[in-house]
Amino acid sequence: MAAAPDPDAGAPGTAAGHASRLASEVDTTAAGASGLVDVAGSEPVAQSLLLVVAVAVWVAEGTPGL
Repeated sequence: MAAAPDPDAGAPGTAAGHASRLASEVDTTAAGASGLVDVAGSEPVAQSLLLVVAVAVWVAEGTPGL
């Protein structure tokens, strides 16, 4: 049986849909961020790296021609 769609998630192809998907990806990636903390040596550095990667993915997916 298929899961009910999330009422807070936007439709694919819309700004809300992109934001919802990005938030989901960040949540998933944040679960593995403990490895970044060990590598970077501090949690703020790891969080900054995670933010940079998330923004880069968002820009690349949302900008035609990139």
